This record gives sequence, C-alpha cells and structure tokens, in this order.
Amino acid sequence: MSNRDVVVKRIVSSINQLNRWIDIVFPELRQVFKDIKGKGAIATLRLFPSPIEMATMQPHEVITGWKS
Repeated sequence: MSNRDVVVKRIVSSINQLNRWIDIVFPELRQVFKDIKGKGAIATLRLFPSPIEMATMQPHEVITGWKS
C-alpha cells in the first residue's frame, strides 16, 4: 500500500507540473485540446514544443506532423 501511495503522489505531481508549464509556455493549447493528458495533446507537445514553432508552420505541415 505504501508503494502505491508513493506512485500516485508522483503521478499527481507530474500532472500538476505539466499543467503548470502548459499554462506558462503554451496557454493556447487548452483552447484546442480539452484534455492535456490525451494522445493528441501529448503528440502536439512532442512535435511542436512551443507556440513559436507552430506559428511558423502551415496547417498542412501540422497535420502531416500529427499523422507521423
């Protein structure tokens, strides 16, 4: 039971850190994705970690990145 508590606390802490950094660096992401922990949001963050990178791309380039 003790190990489970530690794991749950770490998961919650990681999710809170992710939410905090999303709010600081990429707040627009919440307007696009309802759940930040979803596959689409995570894939977007891996491919385009900052709004500046995404702003310089054309929509078809973003879609191509999502498909890969």
